[in-house]
Amino acid sequence: MALPSEGRTTIRSFLTDEEIIEPTSDRYASATDFWTAYKNPKPQLVLRPKSLPALQKTVQYLCASDLDFSVRSGGNNTSGAKHVQLSMSAFDSFEFDQDSETVTIGAGQTWGEVDRKVEEAAPGYTVLSTRVPFVGVAGSLLLGGMSWFSGEHGLCSDPHNLLDAHVVLPDGRMLWASTEPDLLWALRGGGGNFGASLRSLAGNTIMLSSPLVDTSSIDPDFVVRIAKFYEQAVEANKALGSGTLVVLEVLGKIFGPNYERLRHIKTKYDPKASPQTGQLNNHAASLPSITMSNLAPSAFRQALRAYPRRCASIRPAAPRTAAARRCYTSESKPARAQSSVDLDVDVAIKTGQRPFAEQTGIRPHNVTVPGTAVDSDAMMGPSTGILKQATVLDQGNRPIYLDMQATTPTDPRVLDAMLPFLTGLYGNPHSRTHAYGWETEKATEQAREHVAKLIGADPKEIIFTSGATESNNMSIKGVAKFFGRSGKKKHIITSQTEHKCVLDSCRHLQDEGFEVTYLPVRSNGLIDLKDLEAAIRPETALVSIMTVNNEIGVIQPVKEIGALCRSKRVFFHTDAAQAVGKIPIDVNEWNVDLLSISGHKIYGPKGIGACYVRRRPRVRIDPIITGGGQERGLRSGTLAPHLAVGIGEACRIAKEEMEYDAKRIKALSKRLLDGLLSMEHTSLNGDPEKHYPGCVNVSFAYVEGESLLMALKDIALSSGSACTSASLEPSYVLRALGNSDESAHSSIRFGIGRFTTESEIDYVLKAVRERVSFLRELSPLWELVQEGVDLNTIEWSQH
Repeated sequence: MALPSEGRTTIRSFLTDEEIIEPTSDRYASATDFWTAYKNPKPQLVLRPKSLPALQKTVQYLCASDLDFSVRSGGNNTSGAKHVQLSMSAFDSFEFDQDSETVTIGAGQTWGEVDRKVEEAAPGYTVLSTRVPFVGVAGSLLLGGMSWFSGEHGLCSDPHNLLDAHVVLPDGRMLWASTEPDLLWALRGGGGNFGASLRSLAGNTIMLSSPLVDTSSIDPDFVVRIAKFYEQAVEANKALGSGTLVVLEVLGKIFGPNYERLRHIKTKYDPKASPQTGQLNNHAASLPSITMSNLAPSAFRQALRAYPRRCASIRPAAPRTAAARRCYTSESKPARAQSSVDLDVDVAIKTGQRPFAEQTGIRPHNVTVPGTAVDSDAMMGPSTGILKQATVLDQGNRPIYLDMQATTPTDPRVLDAMLPFLTGLYGNPHSRTHAYGWETEKATEQAREHVAKLIGADPKEIIFTSGATESNNMSIKGVAKFFGRSGKKKHIITSQTEHKCVLDSCRHLQDEGFEVTYLPVRSNGLIDLKDLEAAIRPETALVSIMTVNNEIGVIQPVKEIGALCRSKRVFFHTDAAQAVGKIPIDVNEWNVDLLSISGHKIYGPKGIGACYVRRRPRVRIDPIITGGGQERGLRSGTLAPHLAVGIGEACRIAKEEMEYDAKRIKALSKRLLDGLLSMEHTSLNGDPEKHYPGCVNVSFAYVEGESLLMALKDIALSSGSACTSASLEPSYVLRALGNSDESAHSSIRFGIGRFTTESEIDYVLKAVRERVSFLRELSPLWELVQEGVDLNTIEWSQH
């Protein structure tokens, strides 16, 4: 049905040509661009009023007419309308009040835009937006508003978060909803209206980002309550019809100023960069990997979380069945498990969340400290009991985590990308004869592409492995065995400070008749390029030098090493497990032939890694795992799609946020290092300039490192590599630098990462100062030093 000509004439009487967008206009495509593409409405007019009087007249006219219209508050607007779309995008105001810790936000913008404005106007603060940055402000509130911080502060629409809303009524009147309690109650989700709960129960397609209400989708309780506000309404359907309103701006609570730990988790995509409608066809629903992996966290997980939380905010949750119990909980203590009859899933989930929500560590009560590095709701998943069982320490108290070189916490966005491949998308990626295999193959190849982009490689050059240890073994042993068959090149070069898996691989080759040269390092941890050049011989097959050292964080001159090896026609391998995603890497610019990657060192899952193997010029290696010939015949075995997707998503995030993370980590590292080195008799191990700031290794003279670790039980630290931490021997890396055994034994490694906060650094500095001083007071050597005695002049005798 065409829009009546008299309707167009009337609209032009109160709107300018600039405020009316016809289908023939150049602005029409962007005004009707929907990132979901499931429903592709094309209205005959888009109205974009720029002033309040124009908006009032537009709303009044549309509500009084018989036109089919919808309101787009800035987001995806999956519903749309045949005749008119009212766009609120001109109303994009933003006002931050630090004294009251509130923010007033125009409803015509997306939460991604709001997040950027918060970052500019209020550093360290956060507003309860949504998990999807493309959603409009008003629409997300009507949906309830599930935020990354909902586990800590509830839904966006909860009374303590949504303080007020400025709305336009059908007759054109504007008012603040707080002046009408029933109206504000309705906007906050009173009676279970709108949003996830109704969507889950009725399965209706509702306007996720439109403040207008579909009359067929409203809970009857809501109709009765809203009728109290509209006294002229008698019948429920008339009450609903007169209840149509447009949200102009909202007043909400803002939290801070110490929210840097999760600010960047809120995806900062530019809404303009969202996929065009033409990129997805009408069968987009059959391509779950597109919506789950690329655009946003899993919609299924959001609905799974939102429904019980929504019910809990309205009325006590009804007991669920045993089937629901299996979906949500896994008892860590079976003997004390509840029966399925009296189980309350909401209570079970909140119980599972508690270890994440409480403050971390066993600390003095008068010290203000942050919570765990990842907020509770961000880490919540269906398997609450598994998370609970794996993470509860000391009855829920969690140490501050500063051991990022051992492993990194899984980014919640990575978990969201992985979950679909643990449930519905379970096909074998090597099955080429049906859709199950095609789905997972597509996902794994997409993940391979993300890994390749992070290091400047071609996706065909990426081989998935079980981790960096396997990648290192495959690179070193694979090249050696290939050349070993001819007997011409049986010489390997590495350094004395490599990871243990590299050193052990070289020792294994020595047992098979290969020669290995272990290059020394200078006191700053760097190799001498002249030593390397002198060590290369005609029979040298491979040089293996790590990019970033896992214990002291020094960055080797990899680019210069690569150029030297290329000029000598020698293959060059680098263990980049501690470098990928943290410093820029270009394998072509560096002339790297083989490169090892670890998934769990870049906020991805454990059990997955990758090996870059150059194709041009081709690197020839023998596989160390044989079988079905997967991964180009270099690494046989069925690939785990969920792990591949996890490392792919981790690499995608790392590429996008590397610059942001690097700035934060550098600032936090300087704060930590300045504080530690201000203490007497402390020293940094490794080069202070050619150094990755996220790894800080410091020696505390006259303190035994293991004793200090025991004294700092509320902080997760390490005295060396996690792979050799069980040994009481001093670190071979520090001894290679020329450190004495005493100095090596007194070293502690501090690892700073994506989720580390300033508050955690300040707490660590205070704790280290106190406990180092305490331990030194117990040492007789410290007493001699305080008296000015040179310990090197003392002749020690044994009795």
